[in-house]
Amino acid sequence: MFSFYKKYAPYLFLLPAGVVLVVFFFIPFFQTIGLSFFGYENSIYNPDFVGLENYKKLVTSPVFYKVMANTFIYLFVAVPFLVIFPLFLAILINQKIRCVTLYKILIYLPVIVSIVVAAIAFKWLYAQSGILNYFMQTFGYNPIGWLTDPKYSLYSVAIVTIWKGVAYYMMI
Repeated sequence: MFSFYKKYAPYLFLLPAGVVLVVFFFIPFFQTIGLSFFGYENSIYNPDFVGLENYKKLVTSPVFYKVMANTFIYLFVAVPFLVIFPLFLAILINQKIRCVTLYKILIYLPVIVSIVVAAIAFKWLYAQSGILNYFMQTFGYNPIGWLTDPKYSLYSVAIVTIWKGVAYYMMI
């Protein structure tokens, strides 16, 4: 009897996590795949089976390729900073330097700040009449639409992500 519990105890401990994964990840994932074969133009309650038509629309849409390009740009901008810089900071913070506790607090502060507060602060920073454009005009440059110009908006959002995530990954 004891060997039965000893043999199956690890699986019993994993069972709650497995149930949560099945209920909240796997079932919705496969339902989403199933729902993608239906068209909801006429009715959301009685959708029509359209087969692969939704996927044909997807791959022929120029918006899809623009979204994929933006995703990869964001990936190649944000991920290297969220891997290399936190590693550098983790090594630096473990050195014997003066005021190391203060540095740790200042570096970790963005993680503690609510995402809503960070969004408001960066919106204020990036605004057309915000701080960044104020300094640009002070030095004789034209203001930039940090969040409205497609050339800059993706990078502006990536900077916020990097600012919020560097200290978290440093701790890991």
